[in-house]
Amino acid sequence: MKLEVFEKIITQIKSQQEQSHKLYQLGVDLMEYEDAYAATITLLFRAYYGKDGEDWISWFIYERDDDSDDPNQAWDKDNNPICYDIPSLWKCVEEIRCSTDFVEYSIETRKLDIFNSIFGRTT
Repeated sequence: MKLEVFEKIITQIKSQQEQSHKLYQLGVDLMEYEDAYAATITLLFRAYYGKDGEDWISWFIYERDDDSDDPNQAWDKDNNPICYDIPSLWKCVEEIRCSTDFVEYSIETRKLDIFNSIFGRTT
């Protein structure tokens, strides 16, 4: 994925997240409504970047607090900061995607789905 496209996607998701948070502070809870969109976005990122790449993206969007004076920071094995802005996040997940040990994401079968398939039930 090109950096420009990735940056636009991340910026739009973060912007939507901020708007939802402002509404939540006013007493409007859209979590149940937005859950399906969030699950779809997660699935798309996992399909493209794998579970590890999507984990970094989710961490950056939902857990790293860019607005604080001391935001959460991640480091690589050599103690160099990573994922500290969108270009460095993009570099990290692209390296994961292009690595020789990249694992293509597969939808996990839930235990209930296996149980139901054994006994002929569908959900």
